[in-house]
Amino acid sequence: MPSDLPIERDVICVKNYIMEKLKDLETVQKKDVNMTVYLQLRDISVARLTLYNSRRGGEPSRILLQEFEDAMNERWIDPQRLDAYSDEDKTLLRKFKLIYQGGKGNGRLVPNIVPPDILFALKILADADVRKTCSVSQKNCYLFPTTKGSLDHVSGPYCTNLIVKSAGVTSVLTATKMRHRASTLFSNLDIPEHQRSIFYEHMGHSEDMNANIYQCPKSVQELTTVGKYLSHIDGEQLSEETGKNIFIQCL
Repeated sequence: MPSDLPIERDVICVKNYIMEKLKDLETVQKKDVNMTVYLQLRDISVARLTLYNSRRGGEPSRILLQEFEDAMNERWIDPQRLDAYSDEDKTLLRKFKLIYQGGKGNGRLVPNIVPPDILFALKILADADVRKTCSVSQKNCYLFPTTKGSLDHVSGPYCTNLIVKSAGVTSVLTATKMRHRASTLFSNLDIPEHQRSIFYEHMGHSEDMNANIYQCPKSVQELTTVGKYLSHIDGEQLSEETGKNIFIQCL
């Protein structure tokens, strides 16, 4: 229902707050990261990934260190095929990183497109020396860990709610509402069904489980199509016509 959509000015407010905090933190050196800074980087990174990708609230918080390393090593992008893509697509492939994480109990791979503004934070969070300094257990396998020797990951909804409140937003703005927003904006566009499938798969709406479980993920399409679309709607208020034009350009 329309009443379930987040207030657009609040979406922009949270986005601006996240960008300001990331700008303040991006000059921090690894050797200077203490517990306070580590927790700030962790919470804001979880919120940014969750809201940017319109993921379910608890998904990005469960990303494993190994899954992040796979993204940094560009495991999902075949370097032998890069020459086949346009210059624009190559730029997007260089701009974004793509983290595929295992779905909870269903075998489906969940894609998380990493915008470049938080890449420095993820590298700090994954650094073994920094984690040791900030009381993260060496046995903790998560990119977004809890501290004090715990083996668990942080709560995604907790991080998102914390950042929303810190931004001064008093309305209810959750991961669920952001998923509703992204899906609603997209569903109003006059896009052929075969082109919609790329976005549906990102959102986890595809019913074709066989393609998710047994076939290689469509990583290039994920970054060059959905990645570009998410960049455009990131904190922007779109009319139906504008949104349609943006997605057509993305294709």
